[in-house]
Amino acid sequence: MDSIIRSALRGKKFVLLLDDVWRPIDLKKVGVPDPHITNSKVIFTTSVEGVCTQMGGKKHKVMCLPWEDAWSLFKQNVNKVEDILSLYPDIPGLAESVAKECAGLPLALIIVGSDMSCRKTAGDWRKSHRDLRTSAAKFEDMEQKVFHLLTFSYDNLASKQSKSCFLYCALYPEDFSIHRNELIYKWMGHSM
Repeated sequence: MDSIIRSALRGKKFVLLLDDVWRPIDLKKVGVPDPHITNSKVIFTTSVEGVCTQMGGKKHKVMCLPWEDAWSLFKQNVNKVEDILSLYPDIPGLAESVAKECAGLPLALIIVGSDMSCRKTAGDWRKSHRDLRTSAAKFEDMEQKVFHLLTFSYDNLASKQSKSCFLYCALYPEDFSIHRNELIYKWMGHSM
């Protein structure tokens, strides 16, 4: 792979964008020419501050969504099918508390909001808020917070079958195109 990247970028001025970097990457090892020599740029996004430091990058902190935008995004994902937030008078206040646990992180607001779209009682909302609050306190850095959100999503799946399918999908690499019929066929074979 490094020779493919090296030959594609050799002698060229380039901008390389790396998204969602969780660990330092040795650019030379993967075939990226020294950007200083080629007058090029390597831009990467990470939620782990140490990665930026270890890779010698200039930090540009991107702020989380302000409350109004975060709340709007959360409500949008909760109310996809019906207006869940107006079912009981207690739900809007609980929904705000749940949304605040997402700390303005767009992915968290989307995941948790979508999960909450099937919660129709104040009791369900209280339990979910309690689950988020108690498990979030156990985690300090971003990687673990994202893990916490995945755990929350997994724990709130309705059946063992859904959980098994979720775990099976986790075996595929990020951004891999999973074809529904192929997934169903393989998962059925796996479940037998």
